[in-house]
Amino acid sequence: GSKDVSVETSPCLVGDRVYFTNSGGLVHGLDVSATLEELEPGEEPATGKEAYPVVFKYWTGDDSDATIVADEEGFLYVAQHSDSARGTVTQRSKEVGQIFKLDPRKTGEDETPVVWSQAITKVSGGEYGIWATPCIYKDMLYVPTQGGALLGLDRQTGEIVWRKPIAEHTWASCVVVDKTLIVGDTYGVLRAWEVSDTRVDPPLVWEYKVPSGSALESTPAVWKGKIYLGSRDGYFYCFGDN
Repeated sequence: GSKDVSVETSPCLVGDRVYFTNSGGLVHGLDVSATLEELEPGEEPATGKEAYPVVFKYWTGDDSDATIVADEEGFLYVAQHSDSARGTVTQRSKEVGQIFKLDPRKTGEDETPVVWSQAITKVSGGEYGIWATPCIYKDMLYVPTQGGALLGLDRQTGEIVWRKPIAEHTWASCVVVDKTLIVGDTYGVLRAWEVSDTRVDPPLVWEYKVPSGSALESTPAVWKGKIYLGSRDGYFYCFGDN
């Protein structure tokens, strides 16, 4: 209800719970089982916050634009960003980090839901952290950073297994199809890496730059051997083999 705090992420549905976060750094989990119940003829669906109680809440300390991602065990992966130049970095975000794994089943006052966390900062200051939604693939978590790196993290431990230099301000999310990791960057370059062996630094398979050099910020959609995504230059692109 505040004009100073917005929800810019998509919801993440896990069973009968829906998770989302906001620009104030608050991760919410709501019980939405009432919407999943079969209604009798003429029965109205439940409405109001009483029907959808808050079952998880955790303050991360800073702005989050990335959609929460859940794995097969119900753990949540959350990313956030900060702006040290404008002094918006909170002590809480320094403690929590910019990408972290949460266990939403831990809701007691004497236990923390944080399984692991990683600080993603820039020495030179300015905006840092993560805008992109993380991508889960096997035992790894892939995500580009505001500072200009594509990271491959072990999703069990949070260890950074490898790091690829890419353009700063990369906000696009990754997608993995047929053992190939695909992501676009701020200067209009679409790249693909082979990730068949998730424990090695993946080799580059190909790259292509759109003629305008404009940002590719959308998540690639792959269908029948072609890649579809939009660009800040106003065009919608389809890429395929020659």
